[in-house]
Amino acid sequence: MRRWCIILLLLLPIVVHGQVVEFSHSSGIYADAFRLSLSAPAGYTVRYTLDGCRPTAESPAYTSPLALSEAYFSTVQVFRHQNCPDTNWVRRDNVEHIIVVRAAMFDDSGLCCSEVGTQVYVVNSLLGRAIQLPVVSICIDTADLFNYDSGIFVMGANYTPSIVFGSGNYFMHGREWERKAHFAYMTPGGESFSQDCGIRIHGGRSRAYMQKGFTLYARKEYGEKKFRHRFFDDRDQDLYKRLVLRPWMASWSGAGVEDWLSQLMAKPLQVDILATRPVALFLNGEYWGIYFLQEKADEHYVEEHYGYDDETVNMLTDWGFEVENGQNNEWMSLLWWIINTDLTDDENYNYLLSQVDIGSLLDYMLLEVFTSNVDWPSNNERHWSAQGSDWRWIFFDGDACFADWRENSVILEQLTCNDSTQEYPSAPIATVLFRRLLERPGFRSLSVDRFAKLIYLHLGYSHSKPLLDSIEALVADEVRHQVDRFGTPLSVAEWKLQIKSIDNYLLSRSSTMFTDFAAHIGADISDATAIVFPNPSSDMTFLAYDTDRDGPVQATVYDLYGRRMVSVVFDAPVGHCEVALPHLPPGTYLLCVDGIPSALRWIVVR
Repeated sequence: MRRWCIILLLLLPIVVHGQVVEFSHSSGIYADAFRLSLSAPAGYTVRYTLDGCRPTAESPAYTSPLALSEAYFSTVQVFRHQNCPDTNWVRRDNVEHIIVVRAAMFDDSGLCCSEVGTQVYVVNSLLGRAIQLPVVSICIDTADLFNYDSGIFVMGANYTPSIVFGSGNYFMHGREWERKAHFAYMTPGGESFSQDCGIRIHGGRSRAYMQKGFTLYARKEYGEKKFRHRFFDDRDQDLYKRLVLRPWMASWSGAGVEDWLSQLMAKPLQVDILATRPVALFLNGEYWGIYFLQEKADEHYVEEHYGYDDETVNMLTDWGFEVENGQNNEWMSLLWWIINTDLTDDENYNYLLSQVDIGSLLDYMLLEVFTSNVDWPSNNERHWSAQGSDWRWIFFDGDACFADWRENSVILEQLTCNDSTQEYPSAPIATVLFRRLLERPGFRSLSVDRFAKLIYLHLGYSHSKPLLDSIEALVADEVRHQVDRFGTPLSVAEWKLQIKSIDNYLLSRSSTMFTDFAAHIGADISDATAIVFPNPSSDMTFLAYDTDRDGPVQATVYDLYGRRMVSVVFDAPVGHCEVALPHLPPGTYLLCVDGIPSALRWIVVR
C-alpha cells in the first residue's frame, strides 16, 4: 500500500518554485495603454485574475493578448465593503483604479503548477492623471481581507460595539493574523520593485478607521528574507526586514504630515529616526489614498542600522513595561535603581552614564517637548539596547504633534508629571528618569544649553519652515484625491489651513519654548549676564559677571555629559566682577553660575 502511495505522489503535478508565467510588460507607471501578452511552456494553461486574488482553476484562461483598458479594472469594488464602524465610514460610489494582473500555470486537471506571477500597471491615460508620488500596490485575496472570522480588514467576529477603539478583527495581533500579499513599489522616474510578503494591520486607534495601516514582513516562506531595494533617498540602505505603511488618517488634525515632519526635523539629532516617504496606495487595484512608507521601529531596525544580531536586541515600549523583543529585566532593574538612588552623587551619575546614552535621551525628550506631542510620554515611547550597549531612544508616531492651540505649559507639565493620579498622557513612571536627572544642576545646565543649540541649529523656524514647505509641495497634488476618497481632510482648503496652523506653531514655539522650558526646570536665565574670555582659551581664563544681586556665587564646570568637573565659590558685588577659572584639560565645558544664564560654553585648547 505504501508503494502505491509513493507512485501516486510522483505522478501528481507539483509547483515548480521559481517558475512563473512570463509577462510582456513588467510592473510600472506607463503613459498610455498597451497590449499585454502572457506566456508559459507548452502543455499548461495560463489563468489570470484582475481583482488582486490568486488565480484558481475557475479563473479565466488566457487565450490572446489583453488590450489594456478600463475593462480590465477590478470589478470586486473593495471600497464598498464596510471596514469600520458607522461613525468612521464614508460611502463612495466609485474610486480610481490601476490594473493588476495575477497569473499562474495550470495543467489539464486544474492543478496549479507554478508560483503566482503578479504585475501592476499604472496607466496614466486610463487613470486620467499622472501621480507625482511613488505608487504602492498591495494585492491580497479578498477573503483574507473580508472573511467574517478571519479577515484582517473588517470588524468581523471579534468586534464589540461598546469597544470601538480596541475590538474587531483589525485589532487582532500576532502571526496568526498575518496574511500573504504581493507588494509592488513604482516611481514616476521608472523605479520598480515587487515581492510577495506577509501583511498585518498596523497602528493603534487608526485601526478603526477606513484607511488602516499595514506592516509588511519579508520572510523566506514568501520568497525573500529581505526587501532588497533602496526605498528612501536619504538612506544608503537597501535591505529591510519589515516596512510600515502609515495611513494619512492617523494624523490627529487631518494635516496628515505631522509624523513625517517630526522625523525630518529629528534627522540631525542624537536620536534614532525612521526614514519616511509619502506614497499613493492602491489595494487590489483600487485607490486607497496617501500613505507613508516607513521603516519599522523594531529589533530588525537595530540590526540594519547598528549591526547587532536582532536576537540580542531588547526593544521596549512604555518605559520598559511592554516588551517588543528580548527582555526587560536589565532595564527594570536600572529603572528601580534610578527611582531609589541619589543622582546628584557623582559616582551614581557616572554609573548611569555607563548605562544610558544621555545624548540620545536628552535629544529625544527635547524633541518631544518642542513638537508638543500630546500623545506622550505615557504612550509612544520606545528605547533599546543590545549586547551590553547603552540604552538609546527611537522617535516614532508623531501624529499628535504641532497643534498651535496647545500652550507650552501643557507639554512641559507632561514632561515632569509627578501626580500619582495621572496615567495618560503622562504619569510619574514615564517622567521619573528625566525628573531625577533634573535634580542635578549640571544636567539642568546641559538641558538648557542643548535645547538652545537644537533650536538655533535644527528645530527653529528658519530650519523647520523649509521642511514644512517642501512637504507641502510634495503632497499638494495628491491631497485632492485623498479628500475625494476619504473625506479626510474635509477639503483642500481645510488642509491648507491645517498646514498654516503647523506653520504658526513652528514660528511661535521657536520664539517662546526655550525660555518657558528653562523657567519650568528652574533655570534662571533672565536677570544676569556673563561671558567667558578668552574663549577658546589655552592659559588663563576669566568669567566676567554682571548682576543686580550681592553675595557669594558658586561657579560649577561640567563636561558635556553633565559630569561635575570643578566648582569655584567667590564673592560677587552688585555690578561687574571678574574671577579666574581653574585649569582644565582640552575640551568643551558648560559653566553654570548661580543667578546667571544657566549654561555657558567654554572651550579649552592646549
